[in-house]
Amino acid sequence: MGFPSLSDIFFIMVLVLPGYFALQAFRWLAFLKRKLSDTEILYLSLFFSIIIYLVFGVSLGLSYFDDIKDTALEPIKTLYLLVIVVAVGVIPGVIYRKLRFHKSYIAGDSWSAVMEIAARDESGSWLIVYTSDGKEYKGILHYYATQEEKRELSIRKPLWIIRDENLNVIDEVEMGKEIFFKDSDIKRIVFFKEV
Repeated sequence: MGFPSLSDIFFIMVLVLPGYFALQAFRWLAFLKRKLSDTEILYLSLFFSIIIYLVFGVSLGLSYFDDIKDTALEPIKTLYLLVIVVAVGVIPGVIYRKLRFHKSYIAGDSWSAVMEIAARDESGSWLIVYTSDGKEYKGILHYYATQEEKRELSIRKPLWIIRDENLNVIDEVEMGKEIFFKDSDIKRIVFFKEV
């Protein structure tokens, strides 16, 4: 088996790349964070490319793939193709995002979903972090990690909450400008609106 020719490589790029860019736009807008395998990326990129080229061909009255391929390389038609790529990625991504975040539940990783929703609060997401050593800290969400192996976060304006044996607040001690928590430090988190 010989190496693919330059025209074969170019053909594969022209076939797969529009779908790849549409897929990435869809995933970004829909907040899909699951890592995809190379095979999944290839198949999904091809799926999006088929949709893109169907829309492109039908809208221009082209019925053969060779006609579509040749037409797509004309400068004005290339811009039109880019518009379709953006539309095929953005429109389903926005629809999926609206449907996903208006349900009473969200499928997927609860840490990532909650952190992404909290990060969208423009006034700042207030939270209490209960640590594994029994302490309690209040502050505003600043940074967070969403990788599967990391559940870290930092809060701004941190206050260490000191309670008595009846769980009444005795004092709130300022802890500097920001405090960082590793995943092993965090026992649970409570989000709330500052009043």
